[in-house]
Amino acid sequence: MSLEADLLALMLQAVTLYPRLNVDGDRIASYGSGVTVAARIEFSPKKIVDASGREVISSARVFIPPDTTAHVTDQITMPEGDNVNPTILRVDRNPDETGLIHHQVIYV
Repeated sequence: MSLEADLLALMLQAVTLYPRLNVDGDRIASYGSGVTVAARIEFSPKKIVDASGREVISSARVFIPPDTTAHVTDQITMPEGDNVNPTILRVDRNPDETGLIHHQVIYV
């Protein structure tokens, strides 16, 4: 089994990502249709630097496949927990040895 298959086998949960379409004059965002993707969610507080450079505490890491489009401006819906619509703090795109994206990690 390849590493990719091993990683996908661990993605037994799912999250739904909603792409942000725009922000109106009142600074209210509107979002597009949600896309549900396989995920592995690890709930564990961790200090990270968010997308804007601030030190913050992330409550979970969400591993998603490389072919999924995810941005910090998107909205995410988690399957469980106290906060099912947390703010996306950062999205990391992790390459493999060839430079292609192997997997992504969403910090919430």
